[in-house]
Amino acid sequence: MKKNLFLLKRIVLLFSLLTILAFTTACEDDPVAPQEEHLEAIGMVFYDSGIEVARIIRGVTSDTLKAPLGGLSEHYDIKFIDESENEFDPPSTETQTLAWEFEDVSIADIWQHEGEEGSFAFHLQGLLVGETNIEFFVMHNDHNDYRSGKIPVKVINEENTYGIPIGLELSNEITGDILIAINNSQVIGQLSIINGDTTDHFEVEFFDEFNNYFQPASPPHTLLVEVADESIVQIVGQEADEPWAFKVAGLKSGSTTITIKILHDGNVGVSFAPITVNVN
Repeated sequence: MKKNLFLLKRIVLLFSLLTILAFTTACEDDPVAPQEEHLEAIGMVFYDSGIEVARIIRGVTSDTLKAPLGGLSEHYDIKFIDESENEFDPPSTETQTLAWEFEDVSIADIWQHEGEEGSFAFHLQGLLVGETNIEFFVMHNDHNDYRSGKIPVKVINEENTYGIPIGLELSNEITGDILIAINNSQVIGQLSIINGDTTDHFEVEFFDEFNNYFQPASPPHTLLVEVADESIVQIVGQEADEPWAFKVAGLKSGSTTITIKILHDGNVGVSFAPITVNVN
């Protein structure tokens, strides 16, 4: 009796295991079930405007990424390298994002444009003259699909460099008078326009946390001025030879706001606090 009971238990256990195995196999072979893609890469390549600046394969590199002190590096785009050492584009899924880790966070950091956080493009920001290492990861939900190995980063002191823009000054191009100043979320000044008139050219100049004043290279950067109510004012006078200047035309009496934005390759890089415009 005990022997028969033991055999019965063995048969039930075996049947259960076969059922689980069949179910698992069916799920894996199901073409309708969503399949998670993992990044299969052995290396990374970093490009600046289509020109290769560094690469790392199987954790080995002889290259160094550089950043200016108190400023931003050029815009780096990433491609990956497969087992055949062919390059391929980074993943485009929202579940796979770029992450990184510095050995010394006091020397350098990474900055990404607004709306590009976690994407496979970035600027290096130089915080302190010196050298450190950075390691990149491709995060897939709560784990990493890929790690690059350590890449040297060097911060050097260069002239005519600038950091992340935190504010701007809007001035009359003819008189040089500063009409509007924006520092982070604080806006000093308002614009007043006579109904039916068009202003002189307004020129925009930006500044970073170190009070370096600059106008970004155009292209790839361009100026966007958005109007909250286009029935009250219109932006005119934007010309290719003056990429950081514009005019405002008063269409009817009222009050609205304009918002100045820096675009990078057509995407919003930085957006500033709205400026009040009154048409009398």
